[in-house]
Amino acid sequence: MSQNILASGWLDKTGGAGHGHKNTRRRWFVLKGLTLLYYGDKPTEGKEIDALKGMVYLPGSKLTTQEHSLSLVSAAKREIILSTPNEADVKSWEAALQFSLKRAEVFQTLTPTEGSLLKRGGKGHKFQNWKKRHFVLKGNTLLYYEKAANEAKEIQGLKGWIDLTEITQLVKTEDPEDGCDKPHYIKIVVNNDKEYFLAASSAEEKAKWFKAIRKQMRFLSEEFQLIGLSLKDYEEVPVRTGAMTRRTNFGLEKFFFVLTTLNIRIYKTEKDYVPTDFGKRLVGVIPLLGAAVQETIDNFMAVNDMKGHSHFFTTESPVQNAEWLTEMGDTRAKLIEALVRRDCSISLSSNAFDAKNNPLGFVTVTIKRECLSVFYLKNSATIEIPLSMIMRIQFQDGTFIILFDDGKKKEKRVELRATNSIALYDTTSRVITAVATLMKEHNGEIPPPSPRKNKSPRHTVAEDADQIKSVVGNKLEVPKTRKKASDGSKRSSADDSGSSS
Repeated sequence: MSQNILASGWLDKTGGAGHGHKNTRRRWFVLKGLTLLYYGDKPTEGKEIDALKGMVYLPGSKLTTQEHSLSLVSAAKREIILSTPNEADVKSWEAALQFSLKRAEVFQTLTPTEGSLLKRGGKGHKFQNWKKRHFVLKGNTLLYYEKAANEAKEIQGLKGWIDLTEITQLVKTEDPEDGCDKPHYIKIVVNNDKEYFLAASSAEEKAKWFKAIRKQMRFLSEEFQLIGLSLKDYEEVPVRTGAMTRRTNFGLEKFFFVLTTLNIRIYKTEKDYVPTDFGKRLVGVIPLLGAAVQETIDNFMAVNDMKGHSHFFTTESPVQNAEWLTEMGDTRAKLIEALVRRDCSISLSSNAFDAKNNPLGFVTVTIKRECLSVFYLKNSATIEIPLSMIMRIQFQDGTFIILFDDGKKKEKRVELRATNSIALYDTTSRVITAVATLMKEHNGEIPPPSPRKNKSPRHTVAEDADQIKSVVGNKLEVPKTRKKASDGSKRSSADDSGSSS
């Protein structure tokens, strides 16, 4: 399941004001980012468009609560009433919709970008011919229609959409290897396994669309970030560069990689990398915060990010692989220690299940110096756990587990199973290790946060890292895990609880 799905499930939908039909239908609803989608049946992956019955764009919408139901009025003044006999489900949906509507406020002033483009499916598509489509970019979706859409009938003529939160590559550079026979195209890769090529009528039109999509992606990244921490006041500086082979569902491709204090940046070639500003010809970015690095059994490195994506890379030799793993582990550990010393709280979100595969919905784990909290959007419940009460954390059979003392000498646990469970586990274990190290340096006490140096843009994470010793010791038990991971990995970077991968 996508990490950006805030809620999903069956509800009764009734047309309200602005609808010609007032009948009630049972529908499968999915709340994803800024869009509420509803289907005639639970959709199968890759065939969502076949079951789609409608959608509501949330910016400008209003939500009111009624007995056993919710009234949602869109910006176009069309009302739908959502109901269910279960009052707990009503409250759960209300919490999820309010969560999304709050983040939708910033998008109300953005005018949707729309116009005609030529679209062609690439790798991952059965059909790869060019078709003229009318595109509409708004919220977290890039919709494409057979012709210009009627706002009152938003899904009429809809041929499909691209979820901007699932884009793993947005490429402006035109490459002969793409096999495109049209100029002025943009390449989009979704979830590392599906390519789209969008060709504009001119270079200016292409630039307009590329800029609009990238801007919208940045807005979404800030409002629906899976990692709740702003790093804008940290300067990003390069740590290591080099060519590596990347494995995707399309096969093996060579790219140029730049490891920085904050990210792993990926370029098509070394020429595309500009050290002064990291260049504009970027293929992809993987944030270090919230990522877990593993060594796989086939001599690849696996970087698992908070979106649940797994990225696989390798160099020309096992020695170079080991050097990259060590460098990534050290850089990530220094970043987390710098944040802990500054008393930053780190929030990590996931669409999770428990160990028995019961859906938990959208869950946020927030780690501070003194406590760890787990917030469940589904029922607006929060579990607060002092770090001193955590007995151990572990990653087992794809599940992130927190074992803690409830204060009555009874062991309790929190279990989260998701596609990004390993990233949750790795980051949490490193934060706990950093806190333990800090306390060890101050005789068991948590010191005041280290001051920021006038918030100068020249102040870097690397400057803090120079003052940080290697991570050693941990008063909390973070067990070593050397079982083969479900994705073929044989070792987690968190195995040694703070040591380099």
